[in-house]
Amino acid sequence: MKKLYSQIRTGDRTLYFTGLIHLILAALFIVAVVADSRTINSEAIWMKPFRFTDAIFFFTWTYAWFSQFYQYKKSVRVLNLLISVCMFIEITLISLQALWGVPSHFNTSTTFDASVFSVMGGAIGFNAVIIGIHFLLFAFVEKGGGKFRTAIIWGMILFLLGNFTGYLMINQFTAVTG
Repeated sequence: MKKLYSQIRTGDRTLYFTGLIHLILAALFIVAVVADSRTINSEAIWMKPFRFTDAIFFFTWTYAWFSQFYQYKKSVRVLNLLISVCMFIEITLISLQALWGVPSHFNTSTTFDASVFSVMGGAIGFNAVIIGIHFLLFAFVEKGGGKFRTAIIWGMILFLLGNFTGYLMINQFTAVTG
């Protein structure tokens, strides 16, 4: 476990600290779930920020870990910095909407809420493009990864398919409400 932690920490420092901050936020959101009795759609108001910080923690630490396998370190550092920015935009907006007591996703009830939802979608869409570049770089240019190479490539493919599913949900929502 120590070796894995060390690989995550040295694989990419930006994503390591991004993940660490989100892990701390996840702990704070769990406390908020207990301390704040407000709900949105029958769910504790801080559960969505918790779920997202938890997911972002695992996502960023996974990318930090396999960044060690890249040969083109400068390019990967830039991509990972952009991932970090996207994740902070996402969690900031989700958390602010929770603080204000309104849904963060599929919320177009006011111009402001629709703008927040749109910015979140843009950040996640941009993040998907970054992951697509990561995929192309790792699958077709890089030669590293050893015994993990195939799993990393398939993991990126599954992640991109998941992002595409999100795009389809948004597209359907826009068609129905739009």
